[in-house]
Amino acid sequence: GRFVNLTTGRVYKEFVRSEHEKERESLDLPIMAGMDFNVNAMTAILFYKGADWMHCFEEIRLKNSNTFEMCEILRDKYPGITIFPDASGKAMKSSATESDHDIIRRAGFRIKAPRANPPVRNRVNAVNKLIRDGNFSCYDCKHLIMDLERNVWKSGDVDKSDPEQSHASDAIGYAINF
Repeated sequence: GRFVNLTTGRVYKEFVRSEHEKERESLDLPIMAGMDFNVNAMTAILFYKGADWMHCFEEIRLKNSNTFEMCEILRDKYPGITIFPDASGKAMKSSATESDHDIIRRAGFRIKAPRANPPVRNRVNAVNKLIRDGNFSCYDCKHLIMDLERNVWKSGDVDKSDPEQSHASDAIGYAINF
């Protein structure tokens, strides 16, 4: 173990573009997705997962959108995949008749999510460990790479002052942490 200051500095300090951004040939493995629910921007990160590694190969980012639209796009490209969504998506809201998780299931996808999201630090530590161990790569995921390079700590949490940032890293973080 080593001391890591979680109040300032880069959140994903283990990520180095020259080492972790690389293309992999298409593999005969199931495609999965991590998903973060937001109106601006709803984000899904598509990946392959091996025994101890993960390769992200596509991101879908929708502005001014909803879970129905994301599911339609995913169903057209990757029907029946497993999705690792934000755990808060299982909650019913007074403005909706079904939860985000219900919408995803009804669209024909499998969901893997804990009852509640882990503490942010736990999720970040899981992502950093996978990266540090050399078991993470990505290609053609510009918002994910931007998040991994630019997210910083603010008062012990990920700085959310830029509404364009953190959705992609949150999406993949849910999958990695699970």
